[in-house]
Amino acid sequence: MKGTVLDFNSISGGGVISCEAGNRYTFTRPQWKSAGVPVPGVAVDFVAVGNEATDVYGVANTAPQGAAAQPVQQPQVASTSSLAIVSLIAGIAGLFIFGSIIAIICGHIARSQIKSSGGTQTGDGMALTGLILGYIGVVLWLLWFVAVGFIAAMS
Repeated sequence: MKGTVLDFNSISGGGVISCEAGNRYTFTRPQWKSAGVPVPGVAVDFVAVGNEATDVYGVANTAPQGAAAQPVQQPQVASTSSLAIVSLIAGIAGLFIFGSIIAIICGHIARSQIKSSGGTQTGDGMALTGLILGYIGVVLWLLWFVAVGFIAAMS
């Protein structure tokens, strides 16, 4: 039977296919027999068993005569921003040793890059945590220097 992937959730490993007749069938990742992961909009060939699709294969889209067939789309895999990781590590280190300024700079740059990446980069939570820890570290270090200065002035 021929159809189209309507949705696939990589976290739960389940998806939905709509056949040419309009019926919908559920499938799971183990039933996907092609390379890569299912992507919404990809044409598929499958075997219907009740309300489930089994032996699901991605197929090249059928092109009009004279046009080249389109290959099955492979999804882009999101990567974690290395600047977000640096921001988080520097933010933690900045609470004990110097590193808070690095956490703040890397955190702001990472969040900007993640927002403009169109979903190809992740790590916004790490960058935000690094930013918060960086600002806390700056405040703690300022309080430390003020306290040391005050104690030195008193003696």
